[in-house]
Amino acid sequence: MGADVAYFCKEAAMKCLRRLLHELNLKDEKLAPEVLDKLLVTMSDFDNAIEDLMPSAMRALLRIT
Repeated sequence: MGADVAYFCKEAAMKCLRRLLHELNLKDEKLAPEVLDKLLVTMSDFDNAIEDLMPSAMRALLRIT
């Protein structure tokens, strides 16, 4: 489903942010260009995100039982 694909992409992006969290200075208004260059969602981020993914059809099935 489209919602599952959107959730999967968002979760992969969150994995990327968590991976780089130690390099981010959250007090600054802007991120440094070298940090922005590192903000790339990799295949590894998608691999990690799929471990947390539960398709919406499975979520609906689990609510029924």
